[in-house]
Amino acid sequence: MINLTETSRFFFLILLLSVQSVFSQNKIKNTVGVYIHTLSMKGRNNDTVREYAKDSLFVYGSKVLEEINKTSEASTGNIIQSSQVFSGYQLLDLKTDKYAQLEKLDSKASLKFNPIKLKKLGLDIHYQYYENEAFQESSDNSDGLKLKKIVYTKKNGAQDIRFTVLFRPSLVHNEPSLMPNLESKFGGRVYKITAEDPKTGERIIRQLIFKPLNQNPAIIFLKSFGK
Repeated sequence: MINLTETSRFFFLILLLSVQSVFSQNKIKNTVGVYIHTLSMKGRNNDTVREYAKDSLFVYGSKVLEEINKTSEASTGNIIQSSQVFSGYQLLDLKTDKYAQLEKLDSKASLKFNPIKLKKLGLDIHYQYYENEAFQESSDNSDGLKLKKIVYTKKNGAQDIRFTVLFRPSLVHNEPSLMPNLESKFGGRVYKITAEDPKTGERIIRQLIFKPLNQNPAIIFLKSFGK
């Protein structure tokens, strides 16, 4: 159960598709594996950070297979109960900036590709997290890693949302950019991104953990399309 106020529901909407990354900084030969990303939330007057949702992005070169899990909610007062239901996959081609929907891993299925910007479910790769706001840059050693820290405030109507973004170096020269709006501006890859209401302390955090993977059915499916 998660205690959500209207403000925290707003936070959930703006960061539902955001990405954070937790990686070992050891070099790997290829970007082949899975990004497991987790959405966590901290509500008003609540010191507990609760995990809200978990999803997976399987990667082979410039191809990404996104597992789509729809979140179902039931509420009683301010108490929200949520559960996730698997609802298929989306195949993303980052070279062509297009995607296709599929119900199961069938390499012989007829796929209809559309521009990624039209995609409504899953990760919003082209979300504009940063829009030329003034920012502060510093170094950070979270989790024993040498990271770059960027802090800025983004206005949403009368609300001020404080973003704290940690960047790590790319693992390989061709590592996919899942947050190009931020990564093209500040370099590297996003390690963690947090959005917080400074007045209430409500917070949304998304974490993405990369795991090398070669024999998973999703990776085998991706390899059938080439890099």
